[in-house]
Amino acid sequence: MLTIVASMEHEVAGLRRGLNALSAQAPGPLPPVDVQVIGIGKKESQKRVMALLERRRPSMAGDRGPDGLLLVGFAGAVDTRLPTGALCLSTRYYRAAQAEEISPISGAGDASGGQPYFTGDFIEPDQRMWQQSVDAACEAGVRVSHLDSLTVDCLVSGAQEKASLGQSYPVGLVNMEDYWVAAAAAEAGVPFLSARVILDTSNQTLPAYLAGLAGSPLRPILAAVFMPWRIPALIQLGLQFRLARAVLTRFALSYIQYIRGLPEAVGSTPGPAATSVGVN
Repeated sequence: MLTIVASMEHEVAGLRRGLNALSAQAPGPLPPVDVQVIGIGKKESQKRVMALLERRRPSMAGDRGPDGLLLVGFAGAVDTRLPTGALCLSTRYYRAAQAEEISPISGAGDASGGQPYFTGDFIEPDQRMWQQSVDAACEAGVRVSHLDSLTVDCLVSGAQEKASLGQSYPVGLVNMEDYWVAAAAAEAGVPFLSARVILDTSNQTLPAYLAGLAGSPLRPILAAVFMPWRIPALIQLGLQFRLARAVLTRFALSYIQYIRGLPEAVGSTPGPAATSVGVN
């Protein structure tokens, strides 16, 4: 079974509708797909993914666990070449340095003006899933970027902060889950891939109140009613959101249909699962 996870329900709402339509219209059976929401950031996403994979661990010889884990969602661009709606299939998922890894000499914001400390830690996607995703995007007519991603601890909202991260890490986009979900998949021996679509561009500064609006579809409406000066920014983000979700849905449905035509289910042929590696 292919498991598709996302940090927010908003990211997969279009996919759920598309799957229902495909099930009704498809001439043959679709691959079994389970869509789950795992929450935002390391603590929530990793905990829920580990519990999900543990429940699906084979209980006896001959049983099959999850065939593959596909993370889909939005991301922020740090590379100026990435527009809203760009599909990114990264070949490496880097992580930003944790607080305990930053020394006074090499850490961010030190007296010498040094750049954020680059640990060099990254995880690679399952190569079979990655190639399948590239082929599926091509069939759907979706252009793909292969710029690498950086997993951060909190929302990166400012254009200046994005520019700093782009200069400090060899990446093109940022999010809060790729590295940690990939690590959980690697530990469980499950093939993993992340597919991200750019929401906000590198030169775009997100409103500071955006994080507080993510939890409920009613919050943006209430924000517009009680604070109408926010309406222009919310309208712009709404347009970007619809574009990003449309691309994400189109890709995910194409991927599911693509693997339906393969002689074997995704991940059923032995291949390299996501593995942790480093650079010197």
